[in-house]
Amino acid sequence: MSVLLTELDDDFKDCLKEFIPLIVGPHTLTPKKINGSCIRAKDLIFYIQEYVDMFESDKLPNALNIFEVNFFFEFISTLCNYFYMYLWSLF
Repeated sequence: MSVLLTELDDDFKDCLKEFIPLIVGPHTLTPKKINGSCIRAKDLIFYIQEYVDMFESDKLPNALNIFEVNFFFEFISTLCNYFYMYLWSLF
């Protein structure tokens, strides 16, 4: 369902103008860190997915598995960063 902006009530628009900066304003957004490094949203999603996959089994993972996930995340993140830098250098 889509609604045209002209169809919205003026009071609702005024409330949105106040509400949106409260949830996505620069003073409310804070960088997320893992192991002291700032991460991007797509990296955080990947990191969470890896942990969810690891903890879905009936057994608790051992410390080596958690270390491997951290290492894998850092490796993939670094690889993606260098790939994007390479792509940007082509333009």
